[in-house]
Amino acid sequence: MISKLFNCSVVDVVSGKIKTNTTIIVNDGKISYVGEESGAPRAPYDLEYDCTSSFLMPGFFDLHTHISYDGTLKSHSIEVAATEDPGYRAIKAYNEAKKHLDTGFTTIRDCGSLMFEDISVRNAVNANVIPGPNIYATGKPLSITGGHGDRRTNAMSSVPSIGLISNGADEMRYNTRYLIRQGVDWIKIFGSGGVSSEGDKPDQTQYTIDELRASVSEAHAAGRKVAVHAHGKEAIANAVQAGVDTIEHGTMIAENPDLLMNMKEGNIGLIPNLCTPNFIVKRGSEVMTESAIAKATVVIDLRVQTVKLAKEAGIKIALGTDSGLAVRHDESAYEFLYLKKAGLSDLEAIQAGTISAAQILGKEAETGSLEIGKVADMVLVSKNPFEGVECLTDHKNIKGVFRRGVLQNSCLDREGSFVKFQ
Repeated sequence: MISKLFNCSVVDVVSGKIKTNTTIIVNDGKISYVGEESGAPRAPYDLEYDCTSSFLMPGFFDLHTHISYDGTLKSHSIEVAATEDPGYRAIKAYNEAKKHLDTGFTTIRDCGSLMFEDISVRNAVNANVIPGPNIYATGKPLSITGGHGDRRTNAMSSVPSIGLISNGADEMRYNTRYLIRQGVDWIKIFGSGGVSSEGDKPDQTQYTIDELRASVSEAHAAGRKVAVHAHGKEAIANAVQAGVDTIEHGTMIAENPDLLMNMKEGNIGLIPNLCTPNFIVKRGSEVMTESAIAKATVVIDLRVQTVKLAKEAGIKIALGTDSGLAVRHDESAYEFLYLKKAGLSDLEAIQAGTISAAQILGKEAETGSLEIGKVADMVLVSKNPFEGVECLTDHKNIKGVFRRGVLQNSCLDREGSFVKFQ
């Protein structure tokens, strides 16, 4: 299929400029032309889109989701985990993943599901069984016994935990191999205590350097990358020394900025998840326990300081929301706003959710910007995001979403093969 989008104001996330009166040609899901209408090939088009008064952006990325949960306290309760079967959970997870696509997030990295739902949904999307975003799956994160990913239950309970319990370097190596066999794209490790979990603290270190290094070496040997959930200084330092690829949250970097130098040397990205603690505090007992609310209150300002310091140090920052835990799956765009509040410019916040995220995934040659040869994952919006990235939080401003050049949703009028956005 060959499609033509004309009268576009293209948001160039690399240069930070708007390219007006631009035509884009999409051929079999990839961009084959970007430029003036006069230079566009005169081939017959299967579809034509008039993008007058609209801004065309690359599809957005959320590098930290949990489609196994829906943002409510009930969804990650022990009772629900004990009663829902994997098939039912996979269907629900698909429903949550689709919300990302509908709001412009054409790519997500899922950072932990209860029963490998993220892998099931990814496979169905990739096989064109169902429409959905591009999904990079981690399956079940690695967690120590009694750690952030291990539920507090009675001794006889068989309720599953989100974590794949792994203790010691040998178990880390074995379970990393197991996850790779199951088909994960990334390995996720709970390197410290957390906010949402009961019985531990965010600054509690939960893996040694040797344990982390065992997993990293196996993952990298198999061409996979490693994301480590780490709040505390020691947990972050251990992860950085072990050679991981991203630090999730990174809360207490603010208390030890020297960590940033080591992160930069190791080309380690930061996904700060600013939405999550703010939404936990705002929504309260609707989404989290009282202990989680108390912990979230403490980390909000620390995480903002971490982002400011990371920006100054030149660390690659990418958008990730922790959606599914307090943040709902159609609310990922609020992270653009929180990144801006933390000191990023409108352009830098947009880059965090587009080209920077693609670079962290190692996919910048394929996606993340609107350039010839890249996949045509695109979002058409009604306002210039460089003049206020907060416009992306209003769903009314999302006029159309394209995945691999195919229009997924829009407010439009059709006349044969011609589509005019209103």
